[in-house]
Amino acid sequence: MDALTREFVTACEVHSVARLRAVLEAGFDVRAPIDGASPVTTLVEMYYRSEAFAACLAMLLDAGGVLEDPVLAPVLALLLAHGARTDFRVAGVTWGRGFPWATLCFAVTPISYAQCGGLPQFQRDAIAVATNVRAMFAAAGRAIPADWNVPNAYLCEGEA
Repeated sequence: MDALTREFVTACEVHSVARLRAVLEAGFDVRAPIDGASPVTTLVEMYYRSEAFAACLAMLLDAGGVLEDPVLAPVLALLLAHGARTDFRVAGVTWGRGFPWATLCFAVTPISYAQCGGLPQFQRDAIAVATNVRAMFAAAGRAIPADWNVPNAYLCEGEA
């Protein structure tokens, strides 16, 4: 294990947001496996839990990490099933604040933010983006337009 990966594991073990940020800024690949597990899984599978866990997880996901745990992945479905609003709007969200790929998105709703996953700097899976947007439309009781225009929606054909 190289020094950068060791530092990543240490940052995860102690939930150090500052150390994790430094590792990411040094070029750590959030998609490269560590002993067969993704970096996100490495963080999630650690025993330690602290108030900084969510910030560490968000940082990895914002940097392009992938949440592979099937138990954690359906969080969107759980939130929608319990009445999470898809029409809530905030003035803006900065994705990747402090990183060179920082992106400011204006007039953000959960649906528009999910669609941001189609932007290259968000590094999200096109199928997951389209699936999440469709789920939010359905939960809001909104009809999905016949000319559905989610980036790369053709990849989801047959899943609807």
